[in-house]
Parts: sequence; C-alpha cells; structure tokens
Amino acid sequence: MTGIGKDAEQPKPATAFEQHAQTIVGLVLVAVLLWIGSTVTNTQIKVAEVSPKLDSVAARLETLEATLNEFRRDYVRRIDYDRDQDRIESRFDDVESATATISRSRPGEG
Repeated sequence: MTGIGKDAEQPKPATAFEQHAQTIVGLVLVAVLLWIGSTVTNTQIKVAEVSPKLDSVAARLETLEATLNEFRRDYVRRIDYDRDQDRIESRFDDVESATATISRSRPGEG
C-alpha cells in the first residue's frame, strides 16, 4: 500500500465556526421553507376568494354576450334606415299630393 496513514482516513472534527455556519444555514433554510409554506397557503386562500367572483363575472359576460348578439341581430345600419326613411317620406308625399289632387277635383268638398 501507498503511504496513506490512519490520520488521512479520519475526518477532521468541525470547528466552532463551521458548526455555527451550519446552524445559521439550517435556520435560513427552515425560515425560507416556512415563508414558502405561508405564501402558498395565503395564495390558496386568495384563489378560493377570487374563484366565486370569477364565476360571477363569467356568468355576467355570457349574459352580456347574449345581449350583444341580440342587438346585432336587431341592428339596422344607418344607411339602410335613411334609405327606408326616404322611401316612407316619398310615399307620404305621394299620398299627400294624391289627396290634394282628389280634394281639388271635388269642388265643394274639402
């Protein structure tokens, strides 16, 4: 065997500084894990609070979408409205002129 002695096989005992450092690292890890657990729990609570509100908003959105589709179905474009209004007014004018013509053709009535 090569010249490795018994002293090389045994680990050196930890110094006081190393023990304190390990304790501090352990405490930091525990603190981080506690913080993560607390954050996850708080997040789950918030999600549970928001979930019913989200369902309510989704239901309102569906109602709004149905109403909007109803309006789209009943919607009349302005140009179509103006065209139809002009036709109605033209016919009304025709009726008025025909009535005036009839009134003039019947003397004594009117």
